[in-house]
Amino acid sequence: MPKAEADAYWANNFGFGIIRQALNDGFRIERAPDTNVEGHPVRMIRIIDPNGTRTLFGIDRDSHYIRYMGFATPRGFHVRTYDDFVMLDNPRWLQAREVSLYYDGVKANTVYWKTVSVNAPIDGQIFKAPKSGLAP
Repeated sequence: MPKAEADAYWANNFGFGIIRQALNDGFRIERAPDTNVEGHPVRMIRIIDPNGTRTLFGIDRDSHYIRYMGFATPRGFHVRTYDDFVMLDNPRWLQAREVSLYYDGVKANTVYWKTVSVNAPIDGQIFKAPKSGLAP
């Protein structure tokens, strides 16, 4: 896949959408061997969409949080691990504040969230091009 096409794929694909579709017609769910993710025992499931695309999820055995997700991409097999969960009250929302990304088994980076909010207003200035001359 050309780099521009792969970049567009990644800009729009975060893998989680499949779990919301898993019980729909044409989807299959299989058990996979259980494992541990960063010290947390997880139950592994494989969701297979109608086109045969497979996504692995690791569901925490005790909390039922999603701690692992893995799927094939144009850049290789991609895995995300999730940790440091916080539950917001209004609206009720569970957020992982630490997400590590791996490509073909190699850790690329970890993203940390210091604050989390849902439905908060976003300042329109965030979407304006920088004035530094760096924008095309």
